[in-house]
Amino acid sequence: MKRGILLFLLTAGFLLAADKPREMERYRQIAEKPHVTVQDMVDLILMTRGEFEKNHTEAQRFQMARNEGWVKGEPVVLLDRGALAYALILNYNITRGWLFRLTRWNRYALRDVQEAGVLSPRYSAGNSVSGAQLVGAINAAEEYKTEKEEWPSRH
Repeated sequence: MKRGILLFLLTAGFLLAADKPREMERYRQIAEKPHVTVQDMVDLILMTRGEFEKNHTEAQRFQMARNEGWVKGEPVVLLDRGALAYALILNYNITRGWLFRLTRWNRYALRDVQEAGVLSPRYSAGNSVSGAQLVGAINAAEEYKTEKEEWPSRH
């Protein structure tokens, strides 16, 4: 019986580990792109949340993001800074200004994300995003979220 349980756990571990190379390959593909799509952003955010493996197809992952309300449009559309800022605000608890709360427009999401220091203020909402910029923005949003969560314990 113990061997059966051990065998089951090892098999389950190997099956879960099988998706990790696929996830890393997808990460590399995204990071090297000169222009990323909305689907690339969805995949990368789900990787950071640890939910990439839960949905095995791009369509399932995109539908999950759409159901959660942090993605608009189609998955094949080039990602612009406004759409990225909108997703970052909703996923990483970035402080929202009253204009974003009132309108939920990408331009105000970008302004709030820039004010938080997550994205550079020198770009507008319509500028496209490269893979390296997307990875950097998500890393900055993760750092912002961590700092925000740790702030009460340090002060």
